[in-house]
Amino acid sequence: MSFTAAIIGRASNDVEIVGKAREAAVALARRGWRILSGGDGPLAEGIRCALLAEGVGGLLVECSAHGGVPSLGHEDVFRLDPGIGYLRNYLLVASAHCVVALGGGAGTLSELAMAWQLHRPTCVFGPDRGWSTVASWWLDHRSVTRIHRAHSIESLVSWADKQLTALRDAAQATSPDTHLSRVAEFFDENCTWEAESSERGDLRTAIPRHFLASMARTGGRAVDLGGGGGVDSVYLAKAGMRVEYIDVSRAIGEICRKRAEAAGVISDITIRTGAWQDVLSTYTDGSIDLLIAMGEAMSFAIRPQDRSLFTSIVSTKLSAGAGILVTADNLYGRAAAHIANGEIERAASLVATQLDSEVSEAFPVYCYSRCELESMIGEAGCRVCTSLVYPVAPGENIEWNLRLGNIREFEASARNVLCVGERV
Repeated sequence: MSFTAAIIGRASNDVEIVGKAREAAVALARRGWRILSGGDGPLAEGIRCALLAEGVGGLLVECSAHGGVPSLGHEDVFRLDPGIGYLRNYLLVASAHCVVALGGGAGTLSELAMAWQLHRPTCVFGPDRGWSTVASWWLDHRSVTRIHRAHSIESLVSWADKQLTALRDAAQATSPDTHLSRVAEFFDENCTWEAESSERGDLRTAIPRHFLASMARTGGRAVDLGGGGGVDSVYLAKAGMRVEYIDVSRAIGEICRKRAEAAGVISDITIRTGAWQDVLSTYTDGSIDLLIAMGEAMSFAIRPQDRSLFTSIVSTKLSAGAGILVTADNLYGRAAAHIANGEIERAASLVATQLDSEVSEAFPVYCYSRCELESMIGEAGCRVCTSLVYPVAPGENIEWNLRLGNIREFEASARNVLCVGERV
């Protein structure tokens, strides 16, 4: 996987600024970055010529030239219609993983502001001109990482190396195989805790099961996604449904098996171990009458493509009129809990990056807002019947909000979100 550094600055013929831009582009390219630059002025032209002269191929330069631009290699010159105007500034920053700024005027200032709002790590490099003064600024609440200042090429390369390492680590940590193996390993090692927690009957489980009671269809086929200790699978089997239990952890699956045997419903439950993406894909279209994903099942879908795949599969595998019940970690409730504990930076980071960590920092989870979960259910071809947010346990976050007089903030601070839908 490749990562892109955008180099921005004023499109004027400032020999020193252009020289520094050329130096930065070549140095970062040699460290493994693709280089992205905008416009067809002296700065972008200087970067392009420097990369050509150094023979660093396979890089990307975005420009608005009308043709006649020498190629750097394969698919490395991306031309935009000049008529898009300042929209190019946004596209430039949004397409990058980090931003390097040199001097600059109003256009560069707009790009710096966009980089801040989009949480792109930003470094000011070169002479003390233009917007070099923003270094070490904290612009507003949208980010907790200040703009870095590099006075030398060595300092810039050191900063960029740290960003590249962090990006590669994050890509590895959130790759499907690595992430699922971490989830499986964690629950394999903590299966006793899972067995105990699934029996507690706190609000986290009691509220979803209140809705589940009216959704069971005698003789129907139910899928329990991320079934954990199997309490819900056993409940649905007792209600007369044929249940297929899916969980990534073999040890947790064994807990479900023992619980089903003790309840006398093991013949009505099929236990399948693996990633839900793989298992659900094997089902016949229209064959599922009830799908539930409770606890953290959907919170582990940390990649956008995983959530898109979920809606795509569900839209085809659910039968007409089938029910769906999904619960997940609530984004704003998680952030509020961090704020209540004085963890301001962690709360800001959660909202910004969606990489909060569950127990023991073992693996990242995705936290949903209520509207986001509703939207996902709707995209799966289901009518949203009920949605709500609720605390995990009585009093959680409530005391803090009441103490501050934030009665209206209760919904935002509750740590779980639930959505019930019906396939139309």
